[in-house]
Amino acid sequence: MSYTTPYAWLKPRSAAQIAQEKLELEGDKRLIVTTCYEAILNSDEPSVRWQAARLLQRIGPLEDH
Repeated sequence: MSYTTPYAWLKPRSAAQIAQEKLELEGDKRLIVTTCYEAILNSDEPSVRWQAARLLQRIGPLEDH
């Protein structure tokens, strides 16, 4: 997302932009969760599994639609 004027963060966002950002955030979270689960199940390194589990704790539950 880019704006053509400086100080774009002062501009109000439209409802469509907010909805799009929420969808993108949810997709990113799902990708992170999937990757963490794969790391926990398939990694031979205990530290990798531990870090993935900690990240899942920080993310918390995902919203189901």
